[in-house]
Amino acid sequence: MEDYVTEGYSILGVVGMNDSPTCGVTKTIDLSEFTRLLVTAEETGATPKHIIQQTLKDGASYFIGGLIKESQNRGIDVKVVGYEPWTKSHKQEADRVANYLDL
Repeated sequence: MEDYVTEGYSILGVVGMNDSPTCGVTKTIDLSEFTRLLVTAEETGATPKHIIQQTLKDGASYFIGGLIKESQNRGIDVKVVGYEPWTKSHKQEADRVANYLDL
């Protein structure tokens, strides 16, 4: 991002996937708990979707959290928004993200 900004480009924003262990912006997955539940999924009948929803926790993931912090350290002002994959309307969620990014 720094190279693009230096060359005069504008960065409209970064979109992460809220429920990802690497790309979550405001929600991420507790990987140790996810793994524990996944191992017992056959016995319990839990689906991956159910396990993901059970192991969501508030906060940014390691990668996105680091990206935000490093952008701030380098003086790069970039909007970061999390896409909510479990919403009932993907159209409304896409509109929300676009609106946040002023698109």
